Amino acid sequence: MGGVLGLFKEPHSMDRAAEYAKNQGWRSVIRISPLPTHGYESTPVQWCTLAGALTGGTTGFCLASFAALKYGMIVSGKPLVTVPPYLVILFEFTILFGAIFTMAAVMALAIFPNLFFHRCRLPVWHDPRLTHDHFGVFVECTEAERDEVRALLEKEGAVETKIAEEKR
Repeated sequence: MGGVLGLFKEPHSMDRAAEYAKNQGWRSVIRISPLPTHGYESTPVQWCTLAGALTGGTTGFCLASFAALKYGMIVSGKPLVTVPPYLVILFEFTILFGAIFTMAAVMALAIFPNLFFHRCRLPVWHDPRLTHDHFGVFVECTEAERDEVRALLEKEGAVETKIAEEKR
C-alpha cells in the first residue's frame, strides 16, 4: 500500500495537517522534519538506556560486594559491605552499561526497524528538500483514498503533494 506525501514550508502547517489526518482516522501518519522536533512519538531507546543503567548499577554493586565478601579485609570491625566506597564503581558501571545499551538500541532500531515499529514499511519516495528546508507528512492510504488525502494536505497548506508507491 502506498500513500501521499505532502511537503510544507512551516512546521506548524505540518503539525496541523498531521493532527487533522490522524483525527480523520487515517491508518498511518508519518512526520518528516529536517530538524529536531519535540513532542512527537517516543522511541524505545530511552527505556533501553534506563534498563542498561539499572543493570549496570546493580552489576557494579554486586561485583564490589562479592569481591569484599570473598576477599574480605576487616579493619577496625567495620562491615564488609558498605555503600559509600562502592558509589564510584556503581556510578561507573551505571554510565558504562547505560551507554552500551543505548548504542545497542540505536543500532538495532536502525538496522531492524520493522521489528520495533509496525509502520516502517516506507514506500519509495525521497525528496532532497526534506533534509534541508521542507517538512513532510506522509499519509498511508489506498488508491481510492488518494484524492481525498491530497485535498486534505493541500487544504492544510501543502506546497506540493506526491503519490508514493510501496516498493516490492
